[in-house]
Formats: sequence, C-alpha cells, structure tokens
Amino acid sequence: LKTEKNELKLVRKKVNFEIERIKLEIEKSEKEKSEKEKSEKEKSEKEKSQIELNNLNKKIKQDKEVVAKKLKNKGMASNDISEITGLSLEEIEKI
Repeated sequence: LKTEKNELKLVRKKVNFEIERIKLEIEKSEKEKSEKEKSEKEKSEKEKSQIELNNLNKKIKQDKEVVAKKLKNKGMASNDISEITGLSLEEIEKI
C-alpha cells in the first residue's frame, strides 16, 4: 500500500509537471502570436503611410505643374519657371 501511495505521488508530480510545461508552451505561443500580429499591424501602418506619402508627392507635383503652366502661359522663361517650381526643364517643356 505504501509503495502504491508513493507511485501515485510520483504520477501526480509527473502530471503536474506536464501541466506546467503545457501552460508554458501555451503562454509562449500566445506571446509569439501577439508579437506577430503587432509586427503585421506595424507593417500595414507603414505601408499605408507610404501610400499616403506617395499620393501627397503626386499632388505636390501636379500643383507645381499647374503653376508652371500658368507661368509659361504668361511668357516666363523656362529657366525661371524651373527655379521657382523645382521642375526640370524637360518637365516644363512637356507642359
């Protein structure tokens, strides 16, 4: 009977140890999942910011082209328009 009790205690210890090991694995898995989700969210936010920046840069260039066209129509020299708008001479000639 005493041997059976000792065996039972040993089995309980093994079971408890295994339960703790599984809990740790679950915690690790949840942490990794959370970190991955955070990383993916940050990546998505960076991509969204880059798209917004690209759109803003396109709008700025369009605005410069509008100003350049108006100046060109007023007879201003392409060199002066380039200096004012930052557009290249080639870009101004295409307008």
